[in-house]
Amino acid sequence: MNIDSQPAQKSIKGLKVIVVDDVLDSRDIVEMFLSQEEAQVQSVSCAKDALNILGKFQPELIISDIYMPGEDGYWLIKQLNTINQNSTRYIRAIALTAAAKEEDRQHLLSAGYDGYLTKPFLFEDLIALIAGIVT
Repeated sequence: MNIDSQPAQKSIKGLKVIVVDDVLDSRDIVEMFLSQEEAQVQSVSCAKDALNILGKFQPELIISDIYMPGEDGYWLIKQLNTINQNSTRYIRAIALTAAAKEEDRQHLLSAGYDGYLTKPFLFEDLIALIAGIVT
């Protein structure tokens, strides 16, 4: 019996995640927090690098910044949508963005992201979003 008044948080232990962000500090912070929750994390600085490690790492989730130089998060989700259509394994995706308008939210979700958080965000919110999407 759970004696705490708080509901038990779903675990992301063992979840394979790729974190994509061109800003090293942002990438490192997300990786550190996910690793503390015992997720298996690979971090990359661009969308092309994320695609390059998909086959080798076989993630269950990609967490991506949206506005990056070169190929951005919208380019990445378009590629991921094609991969998901042609595969028996579905890779989920979460966007992290500074864009907070309603039309930004709609655009992210209609592009194929399973969820999003606006920056800055609370780590607890990220974990809850991940757990809700992958479990």
